[in-house]
Amino acid sequence: MAVVQPLPERMWQRTALPGTPGSIYAPAAGAANSELRFAAYDSAPDTGADSIPVPVLEPASPWLENWFALLGGGIEVPAAVAFIPPALPAEGTASLTGLAAEELVLRFRATASPEAVRLAGYLAAGVPHLPVVELVHRSIGTAPCPSHLAEVILSGLLRAVPGRPGTYAFRDDVASVLLRTVPRSSLARTVALLRQAEPSMRRALVSAEASRLVG
Repeated sequence: MAVVQPLPERMWQRTALPGTPGSIYAPAAGAANSELRFAAYDSAPDTGADSIPVPVLEPASPWLENWFALLGGGIEVPAAVAFIPPALPAEGTASLTGLAAEELVLRFRATASPEAVRLAGYLAAGVPHLPVVELVHRSIGTAPCPSHLAEVILSGLLRAVPGRPGTYAFRDDVASVLLRTVPRSSLARTVALLRQAEPSMRRALVSAEASRLVG
């Protein structure tokens, strides 16, 4: 029984695999996905013939408890489900690479959580490689949520670059647009944090534009 990796609901709606809330029933322990019975809380999506329901989990204890109960079979639990068609469409969603930086950021701000929007602005001060991203993420909230980090990484604002997994760069001019959204005092604190971490990471972490803005 496969599990799709968790994403916030707002992010699922931007993918080819949106999740639907409802209740799910497994007739027996370890039942295959094709044997699961799902009832949507609202109107069920038009999934097409032979689509397979795949439970979508949030990384929180109530979701995991329901998942383990479902594995035991003979029980109905609340869940969110994505439907996998027998063959995914050959064409994906529209490419974001041709959009101007301002439009990319506007699209992101219109659909992302406030926390993810705030995080993206802070990340624009530095090199968006995963260790740096995680450092900044931890610094701006008392209880950082992995979903906010996922929203930024999957936003289309970043592109993967050659190097170790988790090595990214902002698309052209995106960092400049994001930096305009960050208060100067907050930007200065983020730059100071990155400069403090540079010796341990053995590389420059602060972007040239952020350095120019804070002095």
